[in-house]
Amino acid sequence: MYNAQVFRRSSTAAASPGPHNEGPELVCVGDEYSLRNRFQQVIGQVLGAALEAQGVNLHFADFACSGLQYDHVPGIVDLSTTVQGTELRLVGELMVPWVPEHSLSHVYGQTERLRHALGQPILYMGDLQSAFGFVSTYNETIFLRQTQLPSGQWHVEYSPVIYSTDVYEPSSGSQDHDAGPSVSMRQCMFYVATLASGQGPVNNQTPAAQWVVRF
Repeated sequence: MYNAQVFRRSSTAAASPGPHNEGPELVCVGDEYSLRNRFQQVIGQVLGAALEAQGVNLHFADFACSGLQYDHVPGIVDLSTTVQGTELRLVGELMVPWVPEHSLSHVYGQTERLRHALGQPILYMGDLQSAFGFVSTYNETIFLRQTQLPSGQWHVEYSPVIYSTDVYEPSSGSQDHDAGPSVSMRQCMFYVATLASGQGPVNNQTPAAQWVVRF
């Protein structure tokens, strides 16, 4: 059976499917390697296209693309292209979400446990002189920035726990000033990526033994 529809000869704009899926995620991952691949597909690929469209010189990559010699292997890095090659702008660490000790929201109000959760990416930031970083379980993310105080000492600022969602929830307009808009992890990652793209290496000379204390 054939359709005898007659098509008009007018041209239409070319289009392709967007790099996102509005449906729920139905992919299972069983280790950190699979989690890293999923992160790059859902976060790196989507934001990479958005950053390029906005003229932001930043690309999500694995650490091997940086060309740096380092004893550790950070989970995710963001690189900028320069005339000299590539420069690392942001470094991140991924942790599998099903380990109870990895729950960022659970340890957020517990100083010692939070320091333990943030220690690995902060170590990377110090060693690689990266101003920006993050730690993520994919479900929860904390963003990091190292800055120098007027005293000359370096310290790390950290964000609230940002949850993975595609939904932006505006503030309710109530009198509660702490009840701001609920932003998604992609929105925050895009914002931090734009900041990182314009930030070169920092010059943190804090000895490694003082920057991150092992226990």
